[in-house]
Amino acid sequence: MIPPLALSGLLPPFIGESPTLPAGRAPYRTSMAQVVTQFGTTPHRRSLLQGLLNYRQALRSLAITQGSQWIGGSFLEDCEHQRGRPPQDIDVLTLIEPPSAFLTPDAWAAHIASNAPAFQALTTPASKATYGCDAYFMELYAPPMMVVASTHYWFGLFSHSRKMEWKGLVEVPLGASNADDDAALAELARMNGS
Repeated sequence: MIPPLALSGLLPPFIGESPTLPAGRAPYRTSMAQVVTQFGTTPHRRSLLQGLLNYRQALRSLAITQGSQWIGGSFLEDCEHQRGRPPQDIDVLTLIEPPSAFLTPDAWAAHIASNAPAFQALTTPASKATYGCDAYFMELYAPPMMVVASTHYWFGLFSHSRKMEWKGLVEVPLGASNADDDAALAELARMNGS
């Protein structure tokens, strides 16, 4: 569940008495349908969400179905009132568990190399132009200390505003099935009156 925004206009980094309780701290694990419901409050935001859903479909077309995505940035803020402008994009970090067909680093590297243009289209700046996503990847089967260092970097980046205020982020699982994304698309259509 995603908590409501705090009075500061930011997603709180934790809810309850203490940040030590996993269920009450960011990243808040949720569904794409819930992200759409909570943050698709304007036509512009819904357009960005449509881009994110298209992005997730592009990932599935490259056999990226395991892992999750961290969503952060001004999209999870009330920037319309706090900054006087809508969010410009959706910040997204895809935490990739390589597909079982590519269990070795060499097989995964060969898959990336053979689909280089498609993978390049899924990273910034191309992802911003095509999907409205400021998008990055983190491979979870990298050496453990590299995963730890990358997690520190991305969590530190996503968990603070430009004014250095601590804030929350959300985590949405990837999946081979389109069920969650289909529910999100249906909610977008309902919100858009189609």
